[in-house]
Amino acid sequence: MTDFTPGSTYHGFILRRKEHVADINSEVYLFEHEVLGTPALAIKNADPNKTFCFTFQTVPEDSTGVAHILEHSVLMGSKKYPIHDVFGEINKGGLTTFLNAMTGSDTTWYPFASRNMMEYFNIMDVYCDVALNPLLPRSTFEQEGWHYHKESADAPLQLQGVVLNEMKGAFSDPIRSIFHHTFGGLMPGSTYAHESGGDPSAIPDLSYEQFVEFHQKHYHPPTGSCFLWRCGFGPGTCCGAG
Repeated sequence: MTDFTPGSTYHGFILRRKEHVADINSEVYLFEHEVLGTPALAIKNADPNKTFCFTFQTVPEDSTGVAHILEHSVLMGSKKYPIHDVFGEINKGGLTTFLNAMTGSDTTWYPFASRNMMEYFNIMDVYCDVALNPLLPRSTFEQEGWHYHKESADAPLQLQGVVLNEMKGAFSDPIRSIFHHTFGGLMPGSTYAHESGGDPSAIPDLSYEQFVEFHQKHYHPPTGSCFLWRCGFGPGTCCGAG
């Protein structure tokens, strides 16, 4: 199927709008899930890379970096795919041309790309499941977020964690620190006054319970999450909502 009619339903998604965008030589389709209301954007063109991105509105209310820690943590396995390192397993024998996850100032993105149609849909299933049904044990939170650490019984108590250490490195750049404090000064009290990646001084304020609650609040389709398909394929084939 290569054509779609506005108002019609395809695999549970209603096509609300379609438009040709000359600047990118693409047909763009805006769908909405008929039950959940989840928006899905499909871009059809001749690019051989088939790209999928699951996106959530993860608006921070502080600088504990909960969205960033969660981005790392959901990729540590789900109920259907109880794998400790999802990225590593996909990369072992996959044909992906892009694979990543990113935390923005108010959104979190889980994109990947492949030129193989079967792999495209297989990884899509993995990404959807780890994002919506992650295991999120306390051990993952402590590993990816923060925990107390001692090298030996006589050594001083330290704070460690993947995201904590990553953001220590980021904040060692004076430009990053200047931008953080500039946004805080220009937009006090707003979302953008917070550091979504996590301020190293604030990350240890995050509790495991708050971490789990943030996932429950932001990681499900009815409350502002959306799918994004960027599809490149030849004549006679389809992807995404098609």
